Amino acid sequence: MLRELPADHKRMIAHWLDFTRRHRETLLKGAFRPHHYEAFYPVIEAESAAERIVAVYNDAAIADGGKVDRPIYILNATGSRRMAVLLSGGPATGEIFDTFGVRRGVVALRAGLQEVAVPVSGYVRIAPDL
Repeated sequence: MLRELPADHKRMIAHWLDFTRRHRETLLKGAFRPHHYEAFYPVIEAESAAERIVAVYNDAAIADGGKVDRPIYILNATGSRRMAVLLSGGPATGEIFDTFGVRRGVVALRAGLQEVAVPVSGYVRIAPDL
């Protein structure tokens, strides 16, 4: 069945498997926090001393990245190309990646709530400005 998938689907699967491998320690051994059970967990989070990963599954949810004291990955698992991102520190730089892991742009971020353009099935990697 996998052999019959279009090339783009295979590229996407390869990217997300690689992402999972690169962030294995955080995803498997970090603190895991599902948010808003009453809404069927539209946001889940994994955090370690090295990084924070936040996955958003509902376009009405706010991705709370928290304090920008380490790399933060906010994954867009919604059907929307825009996400509401809340940061408690800043300024910060966000690198935007598409579903294949290809860098598509850079955005300046600040503390507070802001709208960020993130491709569907893509993500933003947020790092503090030094």
